[in-house]
Amino acid sequence: MKNKNAQFKFSLLCSVLMTWLVFAVTTPAFADNAVKLKILLLTTGEVTEDAGYAYIKPVLDEMGVPYDVLNSKTQDLTAAMLASTAGGSSCLAAEAGCVGNYNGIILTDAGLNPAFTPTEWDMLHNYQKNFGVRQAVLSGWPGTYWDPESPFGVYLDYGLVFSSSGTGYEGKWTVTKPKEMFEYVNLANPFPITDFAFAANPRNDTATLRDGSMPKVEPLLTTQNGEALLSIVRYMVPSQTTPVREVMISTISNATFLIHSKVLAYEFINWVTQGVFVGARFVHMATHLDDLFLANNLWNPDINNNYPADPNVPGTTTYRLNSADIANAVSKQAAFRAAHPVAGAYKLDLAFNGSGAVVDPKAAILALNLTDELVAAVMANKANFRFINHTFTHLDMDKAPVPANAPCDYPTFTTLAAIKAEITKNRTVWGLLALPEKSDNNRVLVSGNHSGLKDRKCTDEIAKHPE
Repeated sequence: MKNKNAQFKFSLLCSVLMTWLVFAVTTPAFADNAVKLKILLLTTGEVTEDAGYAYIKPVLDEMGVPYDVLNSKTQDLTAAMLASTAGGSSCLAAEAGCVGNYNGIILTDAGLNPAFTPTEWDMLHNYQKNFGVRQAVLSGWPGTYWDPESPFGVYLDYGLVFSSSGTGYEGKWTVTKPKEMFEYVNLANPFPITDFAFAANPRNDTATLRDGSMPKVEPLLTTQNGEALLSIVRYMVPSQTTPVREVMISTISNATFLIHSKVLAYEFINWVTQGVFVGARFVHMATHLDDLFLANNLWNPDINNNYPADPNVPGTTTYRLNSADIANAVSKQAAFRAAHPVAGAYKLDLAFNGSGAVVDPKAAILALNLTDELVAAVMANKANFRFINHTFTHLDMDKAPVPANAPCDYPTFTTLAAIKAEITKNRTVWGLLALPEKSDNNRVLVSGNHSGLKDRKCTDEIAKHPE
């Protein structure tokens, strides 16, 4: 029986091997418009020079989407970069063995760089038409560009006419197929644009580019006055009803720190790849409230700093939560979850410092201060929150000065034992309070002031230590 199984396995292996060899050596008779699952990112400069590059790069990296970067200021685009044979020669989709190297193209700016020539634009557009690849534009002026040299004519036209510009547009969604685009956004709500943007009106006239295509614009997001901020441009020709090329263009400034940019980022990638890309996206909603059990400085927005100490008015420079604050947080959180069922499991994350919850932080055996209304309120409502170890006393976990007697603007640790005590004593308080999920969080820590991520060299003000 073993011999029979072995013979069967050997025969099966030979069969699979022969089948593989047939596919490996046989060249398909017809091309299949095959494209690699990779994005081409065209920039106007390096990441430190191009805001659009700095915006989309971390999104691509976090999602794990493969991409190549071409700096239009310093690099030339060639046809072989876009589509090539196994030997590296440029080719067309109809040619046997031709593979498109990208299934999506993202431009950080609508006009790119003056160094990106009309010939390169034609090359890019021809690749899109040949392989059915889409293009997305992250930001920029929605201009029309004419080539003064042969073969002359308009080589770039987004079908838009500038209307206005500003920094306070109240965006309105006009997406007609919400299950295909921005399905993760509540399109019924207004969409504030909090940075500079150009607004434009669709021409939708009969003007054509030099390749004979005509841009037809469908706004997806408009201003309160109906001007386009984000649109799909479909390039049509008289001989067919489907577009020969498609572009999503944003005329909104985008950056990693802008909320509207975070909302738009995913769809630039999803739409340009037609929903087919290597990578994944996860959305997490978490709110950390640090320093639970400690008093904190009060912020004065008029002076953009903490309230200065006033010896004649004690208690006006700091604030510590009380039982009413905890009750209010529970109530507001419940209302939020009821209003947004998709966030039904949402809980505030309270990063706590146990020294503020015990009778004597210096005692060898710690005991809870059960007469403290805040401690009692947290224990009574602990199921409504998640908790994070924020160290026992909130000391900065930065390197000790070198030499040890060098001036330092804040307390530092000098021994490993002291560092461990800040962590383990807070775990002890976690147990005394009987807070949930302790074992799940034994390896989780938020250090005081988020310290330890860089060596501050004992100061945040270099002028104090000019040496």
